[in-house]
Amino acid sequence: MIALAGSYHCAELTSSDGTIEFSGRLTDTESLVTEMRQADPEAAPAAGADDATLALQAYRIWGIDGFRRLSGTFALAISDADRLVLARDPLGVEQLYFRHDADGCRVRYGSTIAAVLADGPEPTPSARVVHRYLSTGALDDEPATFFEGVERVLPGQALIAESSGVRRQAFLRAGTELLRPTPRHVSDLLRPDPSASSADPEAELRRRLAATVGTPDQPVAVVVAGPGSAALSGLADTTLTPEYPDHAQASTAPLPGRVRLTADQFKADWSDFIRVQEEPTGSAAAYLHYRLAQEGADLETLINSEGAAQLLLGTAPSVNRIAGAVMLVGAVVRGGVRAVTGAASGGRAELSVSLLSDELRSRYSDEGPAPLAVEPVRLRVDALTSTSLPYRLRSLAKTADHFGTRFALPYLDLGTVRWLLGQDDETLIKLLGGATQHDSEPSQADWLLRIKNTVYDVFMSESFANRGYFDQTAVVESFEAFIKRPSSAAAAVFWRILNVELWCREFFDKAQPAPEVKIKTDLEANEGKELDLVLPNGRSVRRYPLRTELFSASDDLTARVVERVGEFFQTLSSTADQDHRVATAGRWYFFISEKIVAITQGRSMFVWDIKVSWAARVLSRFVTRTPTGIGLGSPFTMQLAIGEAGLPRILFASAGSVVGKLAGKSGVFYQLVGHDVRAIDGPTEYSAYPSNVSAKLPPKDPDKVAAELTAAIRPLLPEPYASTFAGTVVMDANDLGRNALGQDVPGEPRVYEEMFADNPLGQGSQQTPLAIVFELP
Repeated sequence: MIALAGSYHCAELTSSDGTIEFSGRLTDTESLVTEMRQADPEAAPAAGADDATLALQAYRIWGIDGFRRLSGTFALAISDADRLVLARDPLGVEQLYFRHDADGCRVRYGSTIAAVLADGPEPTPSARVVHRYLSTGALDDEPATFFEGVERVLPGQALIAESSGVRRQAFLRAGTELLRPTPRHVSDLLRPDPSASSADPEAELRRRLAATVGTPDQPVAVVVAGPGSAALSGLADTTLTPEYPDHAQASTAPLPGRVRLTADQFKADWSDFIRVQEEPTGSAAAYLHYRLAQEGADLETLINSEGAAQLLLGTAPSVNRIAGAVMLVGAVVRGGVRAVTGAASGGRAELSVSLLSDELRSRYSDEGPAPLAVEPVRLRVDALTSTSLPYRLRSLAKTADHFGTRFALPYLDLGTVRWLLGQDDETLIKLLGGATQHDSEPSQADWLLRIKNTVYDVFMSESFANRGYFDQTAVVESFEAFIKRPSSAAAAVFWRILNVELWCREFFDKAQPAPEVKIKTDLEANEGKELDLVLPNGRSVRRYPLRTELFSASDDLTARVVERVGEFFQTLSSTADQDHRVATAGRWYFFISEKIVAITQGRSMFVWDIKVSWAARVLSRFVTRTPTGIGLGSPFTMQLAIGEAGLPRILFASAGSVVGKLAGKSGVFYQLVGHDVRAIDGPTEYSAYPSNVSAKLPPKDPDKVAAELTAAIRPLLPEPYASTFAGTVVMDANDLGRNALGQDVPGEPRVYEEMFADNPLGQGSQQTPLAIVFELP
């Protein structure tokens, strides 16, 4: 057996009655001790007994039924001579997982999945759970986890492992109990407080909340976020208030007690965040919990209003905006990808396309969303026990454990829940209203738009395409439509897709060592390339690729080029290496990548700014993609090609290409459509930003650009290099081919294309779009 590990409050107790490992915090222990004394005076614990002792004695006196008498939160493991018992509190605030060892004789358990998998087999994802999450949004409502073979003990349930096998036994079904008109017996956890007063509901709520929180010994803070926050405000002097500044405001220092949540910080945190959560999350609320625990790590307790929003479900939306917003989230959670239809996203057909792979969809075609309850109280109970709250409680527990604090959740005391469920809508809204949904959770749509470049890079990546869960083309097309017309429903789906991919990368993809970034000198070749190249005619050239900072549309191309070429010749003049002096004595040329020319001309566009036609989507599917360039194999680049050459010419060239392939000829398409279209290129994963999320047209008037650069460079060159300078070439090159688009030097373009036969500029992070090329003696 693996010890219970990873919770903020853990105790272990061994006695003649067995061994208990306990995590959590019990409340109303005086009443529990009184019941114990009445049931078995000899077994009743002494005054001041800790929570682990109380839980063990409750089990000793009443067996499994004793767990229903424990008020508060708990995950526990009790072992005696012949069996192991695992149990979890009725609402599942504490987490508890287990798995069988391969030999079937041992059960490993823990409050984190990492503890359960320690020293075990390599983890594998559960494709069924992934599909269920992506297609229906379901989370944490069944025993299975996202890790194959690892299960959770469900709330209000005991797992009993004996020599005869493993069985589950419910000791308290919270949903059933909350819907009962009266408690079944006076010792029930849900028994009403005889001192409760209905004359002043606000005072009664404050009394209940204060009694549940108690009086912690260490610093405590109230988290002011969302419904129910106002009633908590008097329970502590310190507050933590989430704020969601826009990009301009994010650079200013936050006020004391303000917890900043920004998309940029989320991107920086997400590797650790995903590790902490262990499984994909239902919404950006999980990151809210992460940041609150991060900022409140020096506090023992953070008092949180979790559960209040669920209790407002089904109240009249006309008087309760919060309920309407939570209902939308609930519908998306239960509907998943299938809920993202054209109607839900402004009538756009793109989002009605299934975003899952055919294999995954067909394999689990019988999985579907459970219907949402209609009756308000049933809707609230379902939200608390299955559809909305469980995954949020998981994120609270994981982040609290990680940062060494804990969340107190007074709205989740079962007696308080029952009392609130008995109030009418008007009273509920009065008691719990107090904040808007915007105040309580990040806007996923705003965040995805803020980091759209990174998200798009993930969706275009090779790992995403090969994952087997997604229809990459459909995802990319739908995300493009979302960027142009964002919606909350679509954002929820893309959040889940992004979560699954990043989760897979974090837990299952082989960790690749970060490549060492070497900043080359001007007199070195790019890694894997050579300075010198022998041409077909037997002559040789030496190529010096020049590294630069990234270019943008606002840059003055000529000024930056002149400055960089000047720096190169300063370096060359100061070198003592005789080889470089001999190699640079002859005629030379300046080569520039057509990509940066196009960028500075404003002919490079973010893919989401390109309006893609139906024809572009269809035609792009028939283009073969290569690892070194997407070419016209993207709807975005195909749309640019249609804009440049016209649809009739594209269709004519496509038909000619088919005939050419039948005749064994390649390249017919580009011969017919023109080389300007060949220079159109799209986003590639390996490219530096913004090329990784952009499509570009070929540069305009490349011959004119070449002549202007030559005229600007020549006057600033020292002798003898001014006299030997032959001119400029605008080159489109990759590792498969090259095309001299513009030149102000004599001779056929083929001569200069041969000088770039191995593309000395590189294809990725080298950032070397310029080259000085000398003819060797």
